[in-house]
Amino acid sequence: MIRILLATSCALVFGASLAQGAEYFIYQDPAGKIVLSNIPPPPGAEVIKREELQDVTDEEVRAGREREHAFWQRLKDEELAESNRNIAESNYRLAQAIITAGALRDWEPDVVQVANAFPFDRFHSGRLQQRGRIANGVRGHSRLR
Repeated sequence: MIRILLATSCALVFGASLAQGAEYFIYQDPAGKIVLSNIPPPPGAEVIKREELQDVTDEEVRAGREREHAFWQRLKDEELAESNRNIAESNYRLAQAIITAGALRDWEPDVVQVANAFPFDRFHSGRLQQRGRIANGVRGHSRLR
């Protein structure tokens, strides 16, 4: 029995690569095992399904792979474009928040205080310089003078 299944498996593997428009059978052999084969079932086997599969040329396989590759590439491009739009929108909102916070701090410095506002503050030993103050020796913008 094992020899029959082994022979059937080998025939399926080697026969499938050589077959052109072959018939395939799914059947239950007399021992009760389900078999997929391109060899007609033995007498006493119950055929579950019979299929006639057409041969596919190398050109058709290549064209199918190219269509699949193009589909996945388009999907990746659309996801990348969506991510870029989300990043641009986030950057715009962040810039608007920074501008608003800076304007509020300039107009009412006692109301808006920046303390531990940024997670990187804990890595700096000194406090950040206040806005508008320039270190000695650095030439500032004309509006800041």
